[in-house]
Amino acid sequence: MANRQKLFIAIIAAIFALIILVVAVPKITEVIKWQTRQLPTQPVLPAITPAEPESASPKAILPILIDIPEGAGHVVESYKAKEADAKIVIHIQDIHTNYEAQKNLSRIIEALIKNNKLRLIMVEGGWGDVSLSYLRSYADTERRLDVAEDYLKSGKISGEEYLDIASDYDIALEGLEKEELYKANLDTFFAIEQFRQQASKELNSISRIIDALKKKAYSPQLLDLEKAKQEYEDEKINLAAYYKYINVLAKKTKQNVAFYPDFRRFVEVAAQEKTIKFPVVEKERSALIEKLSKKLSKQQLATLVTRSLEFRLNKFTPSEYHEYLVNEAKEAGEEISNYPNLEKYVAYVRAHEEIDTARLFEEAETLSAAIENALIKNDRQRRLYEISRSSQILANFLNLKLVPNDFKYYKKHRNGFNTAGWISFLRQQAKRYNIKAASLRPAYTLDKNLSTLVRFYDIANERDDIFVQNTIRLMNKEGTELAVLIAGGFHTPSLKQKLKECGISYIVVAPHTTQQTDPEQYRYILRYKSGKEE
Repeated sequence: MANRQKLFIAIIAAIFALIILVVAVPKITEVIKWQTRQLPTQPVLPAITPAEPESASPKAILPILIDIPEGAGHVVESYKAKEADAKIVIHIQDIHTNYEAQKNLSRIIEALIKNNKLRLIMVEGGWGDVSLSYLRSYADTERRLDVAEDYLKSGKISGEEYLDIASDYDIALEGLEKEELYKANLDTFFAIEQFRQQASKELNSISRIIDALKKKAYSPQLLDLEKAKQEYEDEKINLAAYYKYINVLAKKTKQNVAFYPDFRRFVEVAAQEKTIKFPVVEKERSALIEKLSKKLSKQQLATLVTRSLEFRLNKFTPSEYHEYLVNEAKEAGEEISNYPNLEKYVAYVRAHEEIDTARLFEEAETLSAAIENALIKNDRQRRLYEISRSSQILANFLNLKLVPNDFKYYKKHRNGFNTAGWISFLRQQAKRYNIKAASLRPAYTLDKNLSTLVRFYDIANERDDIFVQNTIRLMNKEGTELAVLIAGGFHTPSLKQKLKECGISYIVVAPHTTQQTDPEQYRYILRYKSGKEE
């Protein structure tokens, strides 16, 4: 009997080892950095830049349990409506023409089909039935998979279309668009393409003078803050280093960081991270498990394996799982202080899960603006700062990389976006600092066509109303309470608000990617799909 007990414990331990070995101990600041890099984007047509995260807690209760395949993506946020029978929309943020992101999107959808009986998938960029499942009859699975893979790599199909062709799942793939509105948006896109390069060239000429003036007129601290922000955007420093610098400047400029609770927590968590030896955490966790396997009952061991598997499947947060582990150790009389790095790690992940990552980014941006405001010492610096910010937003307009908060800023300060109104001031300041600016001219092409750029984004916002109307209609037509809505992250803030107003629960999911999207491929695919390219 004793031998059977030993055998049982050995088998359980072996199973546990297989489960837990693949559960790495992550550095939370790197996870958050990864998250902010991967949030997909943009208006309209395929999106190519990160959307701004908005409010909501990552710890919010999900309206439905979903399992995202490891490495495929993560839940950005969720909302659970009050009504128990409320419809549930899983909004997957799209990064168009990005092969890795599209492949991960297909993995996420496949998991939802298998685990949640998903059938209805709704997409931007089309209207009516957009299914490609009819192609299944032309070839066997292997051939279909090869063709779908080639087309996915070229950007000619998306992740959901890849799954529709390559699999035999019963999928209803429906377009969310109003045809006239989408075509108007597409026409505006092609109109922008006609002047984009010339307008960018003119704006870049102005930006070079602005950058030269900032080096002369800004204080060293203000220049360093801009440099740190750029280094973070270029991935030369990580998020923790960037926020640490903001925190240092916040103290120097006497900002009350208590007004930015999630930012403050993040800085504290980043400091905690330096005190933890992460490889040792894994060793200590394994050692604790080995001790527990000799002290726990059969039932407790089986529960431990089950909990570990559920953690592996993302059904428990790192904090929930490790706190369970610590509680089991205490009940078994095992001193957790014998595992100092594991003990620190449990406190560390608990602190992290108190951070609302969406609000974190907002708070950091607001705090950074408050610091910049404090570092600006006179009217000349302030005017230069305003022009610099407006020029950066205009550059994003031209490259279709505008994020919602920038569009709001434009709407509020639209009178400051005419480049012709900058020139007199810039010439005066260039003369003051002996900077050559004889060739400085307004970006006439941009000034003339700014209304077209604004129209592009206005139409993108109009389409959100159509998306939600069609979502409700299609879900009623299918008789389903669960559906996926795939759209670029630019639409996310508006979609969240409108879904909530309609009493619809939602989960926002971002596919992971380590690849940069090629803007030229994005533009080529738009032309290809509209018949302007062979």
